[in-house]
Amino acid sequence: LARFRLEHPRCRLTIRVGGSVELLEMFDRSRLDIVLCLGQHGDRPNSSWRIVGHDKMVWIGDPSTLDQPEIPLVLLEPPCRFRDAALGTLAKARRDYRIVLETPHLPAMRAGVRSGLGASCRTRRFAAAEGLSTLPAGLLPEVPEIETILIQRNGLPDAAQDLAELLVQAASDQ
Repeated sequence: LARFRLEHPRCRLTIRVGGSVELLEMFDRSRLDIVLCLGQHGDRPNSSWRIVGHDKMVWIGDPSTLDQPEIPLVLLEPPCRFRDAALGTLAKARRDYRIVLETPHLPAMRAGVRSGLGASCRTRRFAAAEGLSTLPAGLLPEVPEIETILIQRNGLPDAAQDLAELLVQAASDQ
């Protein structure tokens, strides 16, 4: 954002932070011109859809919380790709689980994991940025990879095109 401001000092930005589904709905309603979100190849392919990064999903939490017959989970409410990945992976591996905290808010999910309520899954980058412990491999079934995707409207002004490219650089630098 600082670099964008230097290159386009008179531009005004409106930024929305939300779940991928919410942001994509806003894009479809022409309320956003550029969306940087998480997804998986083939979700909504079209000419404005570009994969700009890959990350591995990882399990996060305190390993001592897993010493129970049912794995305690801390999850965001649906729709959530990470929730779907966690539940699908555990079901496929026939591991019993119990959702101990479900919230629509990422800060509450983070607090639940930090306090030792249970495990969750996010990206490796998220875990590192938030200072959350990743669980050692093999304690829980492996979760899939996720892609960072940029979607932009065709025919955007030069400043918006520049912002999209700066987002691509930021996503690929991580």
